[in-house]
Amino acid sequence: MMKSIVFLQVLLIFLTSFVVSSAQSNIFERKSEVVRRLAISGQLFFKQERYDEALATFSEAILVDSTIAGLFENRGVIYLRKSEWDLAISDFTKAIELEPRNPNFFVKRGSALREKLSYKLALLDFKHAIELDSKKASAFNGIAKVYGNLDDYQNALVNFNKVIDFEPNSSDAYTNRAWIYSKMNYWDSTIIDATKAIELNPTAFIAFNTRGYGRLKKREYDSALKDLNIAKDLKSSNALPFNNIGLIYIKQMKLNEAIIEVEKALQLNPKLAEAYDNKGIIHFYKGEHEKAIVNFDIAIKLSSKLASAYVHRAEVYLETNKMELAISDLDIAISIYPTFAEAFLCRSKVYEKQGDSIKAKSDFQKAVQLKKQFPFQ
Repeated sequence: MMKSIVFLQVLLIFLTSFVVSSAQSNIFERKSEVVRRLAISGQLFFKQERYDEALATFSEAILVDSTIAGLFENRGVIYLRKSEWDLAISDFTKAIELEPRNPNFFVKRGSALREKLSYKLALLDFKHAIELDSKKASAFNGIAKVYGNLDDYQNALVNFNKVIDFEPNSSDAYTNRAWIYSKMNYWDSTIIDATKAIELNPTAFIAFNTRGYGRLKKREYDSALKDLNIAKDLKSSNALPFNNIGLIYIKQMKLNEAIIEVEKALQLNPKLAEAYDNKGIIHFYKGEHEKAIVNFDIAIKLSSKLASAYVHRAEVYLETNKMELAISDLDIAISIYPTFAEAFLCRSKVYEKQGDSIKAKSDFQKAVQLKKQFPFQ
């Protein structure tokens, strides 16, 4: 009798645990299905550039299950797209805590840190990703971009070359290297890499814009306009091709056409320093000195390392006999961009007007030397 009671008790425990286990399994399955559906919806919203809806959807998925690293990764990417760097970093950090050996999370956090200008921390993340995966092209790409931002172009090139070694059919890899060549004023190399990027991806907006800019710098205005108009067609919401077309019209002294393009660029991106710089040039050429200064001031406020804006503002100061202000701006421009021939040429004019023939001659000779070395600055 006693044995029968014990057997029944054991059987009852087994059946109870089976029922609980089955119930838990069903809950997990239902939770998993809810998360899956939310993730699919979130990705769809993201592809449609409906970022707020994508954000809300992934946040809801995280409330259902906060143990899935990929949910934090996806929400972090949305924050990246919305330029909310700290929130992106927080989500990628959470993803890393959940899956500390996933190199993708370190690459993405590094990208957010780079956007936040935290370059040392970004480099640490990219290098850690490479420790986890020695052929992680996106990590080398991130390192190259950091060096590009730091104006260390040789190290940037070394790393972009590695990216191309790993991914020889990547349009983005050639586009990125073209960007570095443009920073170095290597316009032929810029055009070659941008052309390769376009061959690999005929809808590569950035490549068309970059090649157009390279051709602009080489004064090949017709082919530059062709590329930039294609870029406009590919992505009419981006300010860059409009601003570059405006610059071509400035070079051609078509000021009415230029102001239309530059104003459109500013409408699309009110924080584009180069567009204010171009707008200032247009006002200067029209003899509207005060308006020119206002725009150069805005350009410099938005981008304190935009050497051309200092030079252009100095030209206005030279024209209006404000010599000390002109010298100050030109000194800053040269400190930012030590091989900028236009800055030395303008400063030689200021010294000449001040009656300092020795300094004027020295700067003029330096400008001539740099023009020979870099004919298409």
